[in-house]
Amino acid sequence: LNPASDALAQHFIDASARLGLEVGAQPTGGGSDGNFTHQAGIPTIDALGPVGGNPHTTDEYIVASTLVDRVALTSYGIASWVEAWETGQKGE
Repeated sequence: LNPASDALAQHFIDASARLGLEVGAQPTGGGSDGNFTHQAGIPTIDALGPVGGNPHTTDEYIVASTLVDRVALTSYGIASWVEAWETGQKGE
């Protein structure tokens, strides 16, 4: 477990609620550069892209109607995390 990543995930869950969206966090398998940053103790989350399914297959798809919401969440989540860090509201 990585407390810094847990805090970042919770921040994005809270940010999604402020935007009227609902997201969750769960550990997943697979390869990602995020595995290296997570192990180094750097706050790391992955999979903020659009909703979809069947990843890495010929049947992979995205739900186009989720694109705008996910861009809004990613933008707002990053901006509010940086603002909280700059104002000393986060200890990570």
